[in-house]
Amino acid sequence: MTITVECLPGEPIIVATFTEPMNIQDDAPRMFQRFIELRDMELESYPRSFTIIDANESKLGFSDIVFVLGESRAAREQRREDRPVTLALVGSGWLIELAAKAMGQSQYGGRGMRLFTSLDAALEAIRAELAEVPAV
Repeated sequence: MTITVECLPGEPIIVATFTEPMNIQDDAPRMFQRFIELRDMELESYPRSFTIIDANESKLGFSDIVFVLGESRAAREQRREDRPVTLALVGSGWLIELAAKAMGQSQYGGRGMRLFTSLDAALEAIRAELAEVPAV
């Protein structure tokens, strides 16, 4: 798989990094399955989590974006309302912006997706948000 998915140690943050060459039809379903596994195994002690998809180094086309959006729709069937997830997308260009906006549509999950131009910016924003919430 050319999409690496990792849970950051000691943080409720999953980062998926797209690298070339990719076979989006094979890699995207595995990525979403890994998100679910990490949510249920690694992030069980957190009341909420964050998932970042870093597509900065990928060369996604329109059909790739549509395919990933379709896979996100399938993955939402395994959503757990008791485990909220905030989504973020890292990248630039009109296709990446389209993908981030589309995630807010009901057919793709109805959850907004924040857009960042760098992984560092996404992590900084998420960590600042986590720091605002008192520890349980």
